[in-house]
Amino acid sequence: MMRLAWHGVAVGMLLSSSLVAQQPMPVEQQAEVMVTAARKGYAEGNLPFARERFQEVVTKFGNTPQANAARFGLALCLINSPEQDFAKAIDNLKGPSGDGGFVDRGQALYLLGVSHRALGLNTAQPQAANQRFAQAQQAFNTARDMYQGQKNDDWAARCRCDVAEMELRQNKVKEARATCEPFTKDAAFAKNKHRKLGLYYHGLACILDKDYTNAGRSLNQVAPFSDPAYGIHAEYLVGRVMHLGGEQAEAVVHYDAVLVNHERAKKNATEALKQPDRFKTNPFEKARLE
Repeated sequence: MMRLAWHGVAVGMLLSSSLVAQQPMPVEQQAEVMVTAARKGYAEGNLPFARERFQEVVTKFGNTPQANAARFGLALCLINSPEQDFAKAIDNLKGPSGDGGFVDRGQALYLLGVSHRALGLNTAQPQAANQRFAQAQQAFNTARDMYQGQKNDDWAARCRCDVAEMELRQNKVKEARATCEPFTKDAAFAKNKHRKLGLYYHGLACILDKDYTNAGRSLNQVAPFSDPAYGIHAEYLVGRVMHLGGEQAEAVVHYDAVLVNHERAKKNATEALKQPDRFKTNPFEKARLE
C-alpha cells in the first residue's frame, strides 16, 4: 500500500446538527469534511467506507479544489481493495497526475504506472500488453523526474527500477541496462534502499544482452538473496551465469539453494494464506504468495 502525504485531521462532530440547519456548510467545506473522513477511514483500513466517501466527493463536488484529492484517494481504494479495478483507478488518476499543484502528484503518477503495468500483465495479447507497459514506463519516468527534483532519492530510485522493468518487458534490453547502470557505479546510490533491486534488473538485462561478466558482478551484490519478491530469482541467475561460464560446482551450490529456498517460500506462503484477513488492504502481497 502506498504511503500517503495527506495533511488532514481526524473528523469528529465538526458542527452540531442544529448549527448545520441554521447555517448550511459551504460546498468546499462540505467536500473538505468528506475527504478528511474518507482519509481517516482509509488509514484505519476501512476501504469500503473510504471508497464511498471519496466517490461521493467526486460525484457531488467534482469542480471543487478537493476533487483531485478525492480522485487520488478513490484510486488508492480501487488499487488496494481485494476487488482491484485498475481501469477505474486510471480514470481517477488522470486528474491528480496531471495537476501540477497537487501535493501528491508524484504518488499519483507512480500509481498510474502501477495500474498500467497491472493491466499489461493481465493482457494476453502481446501488442496490447506492450502498449500498457509503454504507458507505465512513461508514468514511472515522469514520477522519477519529479522525485529527483524534490531530492527524494528513495522514490526516484524506485521509479528508476520500475522504468527498467517496463523496458525489459518490452524487450528493450539495452535501454533497461542503461537505466540501471547508475546503480552499479554512482556513489549516490550506494546506500539507497532500492539499490539491490536496481542491480537485479541490471544483471538480468546483462544476461539478456549476453554480457555474463557484468551480469555476475551486479547479481553477486544482491546477496544474500533474501528479498521475497526477487531474491530467489536473483540467486538462480547467479547460478546460471556460473553454469554458462563453466563453473559447474559453484553453479550447483546456487541451484541447490534456489530449490531449498523455493520450497521454504511455498511452505511459508501456504501458512500465510490461511489468514486471509491479513491481506484485506494488500492484494498485491496475496497475489505474490498465491
